[in-house]
Amino acid sequence: MRIASLPFDSEQLRFRELPTVDVALMPHLPVNNDASFELTALNRMMEATVAQHDANAWSLFYADDASLLASDGKCYTGKEAIRKYLVDHCAGMPVFEKLDIRNDEINDVGGGFLVEYASHIAVWRYDEHSGIGLGKDFRIWKRQPNGHLKMLVHIGSYD
Repeated sequence: MRIASLPFDSEQLRFRELPTVDVALMPHLPVNNDASFELTALNRMMEATVAQHDANAWSLFYADDASLLASDGKCYTGKEAIRKYLVDHCAGMPVFEKLDIRNDEINDVGGGFLVEYASHIAVWRYDEHSGIGLGKDFRIWKRQPNGHLKMLVHIGSYD
């Protein structure tokens, strides 16, 4: 499965007329099965990796043929393209005083694929500025031959 790099404006993905829910402010999905345990653990590791601005470790979450549709509206395909994007992205990131990535829904669709709907809360500071940011993520994880889960598709956005 691959997302084609299509020219579009990120505004095309906004649906302002639809009501919104701040799922990031709702309770976490309970950890009560293998899939929720595994994805919760991966998200905790991702919190530490992102907070440390470690782009190389962050890129290890992605499969070799992964696609990332980032909040800047561009699609990056392939692990190396994603790693390069993350290096640039991390260079401009603030200090995270708290980062909480949470599972909102997990669907095991079979064939080694998990679909995750996630959200995050970031308490950040950058020089004399600070704030709280919310965001959402849609991820398709694929079980690799060695048993590890890697992201195949990741769509991320900030609220």
